[in-house]
Amino acid sequence: MQSTFSTVGLSIRLWHPLITITEGTPNQCLWIPKHSQASFDADENVSDYSHTIVDVGGYDTASVTMTDDQIDMVWWLQWGLGMHLEVRDASAEVIWEGFVDTVSATFSGLAVTIGPIVDMGNRVSVVYTPTDLLISGEVQQVPEETIYVEDFFSQSRYGIQHLLLNASKQTAVSAALLRDKHLADRKDPAVSQDWSSTPGDPAITLGCKGYYHLLNWPYHNATIGSQTVSAKIADILDADINGLFSSANADLMTMTTLVPTQEEQTREAWAILQSLVSLGDNFYRKTLFMVGPDQYVTYGTRPTEVRYESFLSDPKQAIQNYGGGDLQKWQIRPGNWVQYNDLMAGFGPAFDLAERLQVQYISKVSFSAPDSLQLQGGSSFTVPQVLAQFGIAGE
Repeated sequence: MQSTFSTVGLSIRLWHPLITITEGTPNQCLWIPKHSQASFDADENVSDYSHTIVDVGGYDTASVTMTDDQIDMVWWLQWGLGMHLEVRDASAEVIWEGFVDTVSATFSGLAVTIGPIVDMGNRVSVVYTPTDLLISGEVQQVPEETIYVEDFFSQSRYGIQHLLLNASKQTAVSAALLRDKHLADRKDPAVSQDWSSTPGDPAITLGCKGYYHLLNWPYHNATIGSQTVSAKIADILDADINGLFSSANADLMTMTTLVPTQEEQTREAWAILQSLVSLGDNFYRKTLFMVGPDQYVTYGTRPTEVRYESFLSDPKQAIQNYGGGDLQKWQIRPGNWVQYNDLMAGFGPAFDLAERLQVQYISKVSFSAPDSLQLQGGSSFTVPQVLAQFGIAGE
């Protein structure tokens, strides 16, 4: 029997990743999301599916719920975490992809959740301000970072999850103790359990995240000097601690604004990338950074032409390609413009898309099967990019 999910033309495929850790100082990781010998189908049990995609990040989140008496709940709790998940349509186009970040199971009255992966720490270090107890509690003014500790077996299962803690005033001994305790507690995924006297139907829910969420590791570069925005983005991708990203698997526009090469502030790679994207392009226009299929990264100026159109008077609220061509709601992508043809139809078009009330820029897409769609708009101002390029905080 086909599920509602499969009858609308979507399919889900899951793979076990192949994660190889090479011991060293530090350990090195090669994470291959799709290990071809471990794939299988899950379509027929899917009772609920939803996803989000954003213009700065790309594939963002997804949720898949499967309900069936034959589901091996314990197997999913043991092996489901970290699996690679792809959603495709009937034409084999990738609709969404990412990894399983949490697994939740309902056993009658007991609900169990394991994860999330992104909150783990199987490589841990601590940034602290040293306190010298031998000199009347004097606090040094220069922050230090402990050497890291890591767990090979956890990394071999879940990839390298680098947890960087900020501990304020500590002695070297207390900072090391804090580091070691966090490794012991967080090298394995968290488990939570809730029980109710009202039993629920057996179900498994996979909470998934796009791979950009794994850019949550501290990026360091001691080189003094400057480089272009494009070069710095490339360097960060090439430094990925799990080997998921590289500048060779990316389309990066040329952005010539110069930024400092040095990064000694223990910032996460994703935070740095977001700050670089916020600079806009060479003409202060907003830019996109999207992780697509096979972790392919696209960085560029957002489009200046309408891609989609719709009629507000349409009972089905269908969206199609601009100029014609029907689309399914799951095919809509952020980082594009949609025009509502029957809104203010008597007014002539403005020169700039941002000035046309009948046109919306899509910054986020939220889809729920079988056909629910929400489009979140985004700002068109150039002032934030100007302020960012001049080093001034702005909204």
